[in-house]
Amino acid sequence: MKVITDSEEEAKKLLSALKPDDVEVPGLEYSSSVDGNSVIYVFDYTPNVLRLRNAADEVLEHASLVEAIKGVTQAREG
Repeated sequence: MKVITDSEEEAKKLLSALKPDDVEVPGLEYSSSVDGNSVIYVFDYTPNVLRLRNAADEVLEHASLVEAIKGVTQAREG
């Protein structure tokens, strides 16, 4: 799964804020990294498609929360 941001700096901030180990999906391991302006998630293979979808949903939910918090913080600072 690839989460695209505006810049490499933003991708690094997002990866740091998400702390992927905090997003736990029972029975499924995954890794994450930054590639240019994208955060890349690589999920271990599982024949259980629902488990993969749940993992992706968890990561995206965390990303949305991070973006919402960042937006509020920037509005207060600006």
